Amino acid sequence: MDEDVMGCNYLKYHPKVFSIVNAKACGCKGVKHKYLLTLPITEGSSVYIFLKEADEEIIQILKDMVLVLSRAIRNLEMWIERELVLLRLKENLEQFQFLSDRLRNPLSVITGVLEIADEIDTRKGFEMIKTSARKIKEVLDQLSDAEIESKKIYECLSS
Repeated sequence: MDEDVMGCNYLKYHPKVFSIVNAKACGCKGVKHKYLLTLPITEGSSVYIFLKEADEEIIQILKDMVLVLSRAIRNLEMWIERELVLLRLKENLEQFQFLSDRLRNPLSVITGVLEIADEIDTRKGFEMIKTSARKIKEVLDQLSDAEIESKKIYECLSS
C-alpha cells in the first residue's frame, strides 16, 4: 500500500476485541484503504491491518490467524513466567542450602557448650551460646527476607 498510515487515529488505541472499522472514520489523509482491522493479541500488543478491499473469507482467515498468533504469544508468555519462577526457585534453594550451613555452625557451638558445661566457666558458656543464638537469628531473618521476596515475585507473576 502506498499510503502513510502511521498518523491513523486508531493506532493510538488498544482494541479490546476484533473489529472492522470503516476507513472514513480513521482520520488518515489521502485514504486508499477502505477498512481497518483491529486485532488484540495480548494485553500490550495489537495488530492493525489496512485493507483496500475485503470480503468475508479474507476477514475469517485473518481472524483465524490472529487466534493462532494470540495463543502462541500466550504460550510464550507462560513459558517465560515459568522460567522466571524456576530460576527464582533455584536461587532460593541455593540460598537455603547456604543458610542451613550457616545455622549448623552456631548450633554446633551451642550443643558443644552444653556437652562440656561442667568443664567451662558458666559466664564464658553463656556468652558463647548468646553469640551463637544471635547468629542463628540473623540467618532466620535472612530466610524471612527471602520468603518475602519470593512471595512478591509470585504475586507479580500471578496477577
